[in-house]
Amino acid sequence: MRLFLSITFALLLNGCATEIRQSSYGSGYFEIRQHFSNGSEFEANSIAQSRCSMQNSVSKLVNFEKGGILSGSRGGEFNLYTYQCISNQSIA
Repeated sequence: MRLFLSITFALLLNGCATEIRQSSYGSGYFEIRQHFSNGSEFEANSIAQSRCSMQNSVSKLVNFEKGGILSGSRGGEFNLYTYQCISNQSIA
């Protein structure tokens, strides 16, 4: 039990890495998960833009769910940013 609490405390202090996952919105969407204590919208936008630029498209933020220890959101302790890649031709 003591080891479990030590690991949990260390993860809370250090935060967790940013993750990119497939979104439940569908195949054209993806989520960026950031630990609520380390995340920033600027960083999430930069990651999304980099991912979409590989497909010659731009990112569009579709949904944001704020996380926290006491959060009742789907992300729990993670902020969830949901993006969609939109082709440059669609914008023109």
